[in-house]
Amino acid sequence: MRAQVAAGALPYADSARAGRQRHLLTRITTAITAAQQDARALLALATTRLPPPPTAPPTVEAAPPTTRATALPVTPAAPPTAEASAPSTVPPAAAAGVPPTTEAAPPSAPAAPPSTQAPAHTATPASVPAAASAFRRSARLRGLRWMRGVPALPASTSRHALRTTTVAGVVFLLTQAAALSHGEWATLAVLRVLRPQYAVTRERGAQRVIGNVVGGGCAAVLIAVVHEPAALCLILFVLISAGFTLRPVNYAFWVVFGTPLVLLIGDVSHPGDWLDAAVRIAMTLLGTSAALLGSRLLWPSWEHPRLAAHTAHAATATAAYLDTVLGSLGRPTRRPDAATTRGAAEKALAQAHTTCQNAHREPGHDPAALDDAARLLWTLDRLVVLTAALTTHVTPRTARIPALASYTGHATAALSGNHAGQTARHLDALTDDLDEMSLYLDDLHTRRHRELAAGCTGETRSRAAIREDGPVIELLATIAAVLGEIRTPPRPAPGSPTAPPP
Repeated sequence: MRAQVAAGALPYADSARAGRQRHLLTRITTAITAAQQDARALLALATTRLPPPPTAPPTVEAAPPTTRATALPVTPAAPPTAEASAPSTVPPAAAAGVPPTTEAAPPSAPAAPPSTQAPAHTATPASVPAAASAFRRSARLRGLRWMRGVPALPASTSRHALRTTTVAGVVFLLTQAAALSHGEWATLAVLRVLRPQYAVTRERGAQRVIGNVVGGGCAAVLIAVVHEPAALCLILFVLISAGFTLRPVNYAFWVVFGTPLVLLIGDVSHPGDWLDAAVRIAMTLLGTSAALLGSRLLWPSWEHPRLAAHTAHAATATAAYLDTVLGSLGRPTRRPDAATTRGAAEKALAQAHTTCQNAHREPGHDPAALDDAARLLWTLDRLVVLTAALTTHVTPRTARIPALASYTGHATAALSGNHAGQTARHLDALTDDLDEMSLYLDDLHTRRHRELAAGCTGETRSRAAIREDGPVIELLATIAAVLGEIRTPPRPAPGSPTAPPP
């Protein structure tokens, strides 16, 4: 290819483009290999068993002094023996030959009590209740301090717990008062269907009903046709294997295979009636209907008022990731932790996508606002992918790209800006910066043409700059085009804190 360029058979622009593509493919292959190595290392770490944490010895709190004094009996000090009263060393006077004076203590004099004996004061019976009362008061204070240290439950969790308890209790009382057969299945359906979000409750309810209808119908046919215990055991084995295999895929598969499993287990030892399947379907419909009504009427938790806040948080996290990567282009010797900011951006985007999907299934939402939010989230997903591709081109030469610092500031401001006029000004500034970068790239190509005309086909500075800076400038132009699609922010949904007044 070099010979063709030198001979004029191949345009230089095509040759430069092919070189950039080969270089980009090499970088992508290197990044994929590094990711595979990291995945294998994480898998090895996940299978490593961690040692159990050391258990702290139990702390025993000392009792009040008055209680300790009452627990020890007070006994009179015993007189010391002759060996104890005798001095352990010879006095200086005796060593000099002087007889002892009359001030010396006689052998029968009692010695001072040792330090290990009980105190001299005695506890009165009236101090025992006071000590017990003080101990109980200190225990109550410790209990209050422990309760203050327990973190409080979020409001949504408390409302869901109260909602679940109320609906399940009402369904249980109704089934018991009406003496319905297998009324516990209705209560179980409430507990399995009811979720904190109304949209998720609707989805679980549909899966529960469809699975019970299909599985209950199959169970009724099997109960009426199959009567051999060996055949039933084989069918149960198939149902258990299929149910536990497909359970992580979708909850509906577990209900389809779990319903005949429950009905046929009792039929192995005690052959039952196929009407039990119809009763289970009826109880499931009752419990699911109660769960849907409770989720709609009792302290509902809607997702569409929170969509604007979650979308703004996703845009802020993506802007932080973009700023981190663009900053590393200008400072290649300083490698920031881009993986942390990328993880935060992806987590915020996943939460915003879930909120948007749930809001679409809720009543009373604004379709236009939801469409704007969905469009913005998909655009942010593209921006995260392009920014991740930009991390593979960080080299010492990228810091020489002109207007890179200005591009970094305007790109982050265009993504995190709240005013449409400010966003338009930042996008115009990005266009000017890209024009300057394009002139820089054209100048490199001109130098390379001169080198080729002079017969220099080896590695030169201009060739290395074209190979390393060309893909970076192309990605920066694509990022600027994606930022231009986020010119109009999504309108907040009615009822949200950021919604304008009517």
